[in-house]
Amino acid sequence: IGMHSLCYMPNNAILFLDKDDNLLEFIEICFDCNEFTTSNKEITLGDKCMQKMNLLDDFFLKSGIKETKVLR
Repeated sequence: IGMHSLCYMPNNAILFLDKDDNLLEFIEICFDCNEFTTSNKEITLGDKCMQKMNLLDDFFLKSGIKETKVLR
């Protein structure tokens, strides 16, 4: 039995930029429900894994990246 949450409100993202800082692709991440969306089907975080999401969350925090809320 798996858990599924409908909160998806991504407050973090990994952005892939070209040499001129134009956005090429992205991965949006919601650490509340551990869901993510990519701009391209060829980009993936692999199998769902809580440890992987925890490592990404820790990486953002240790890098000084703070969660921000964006109104859509």
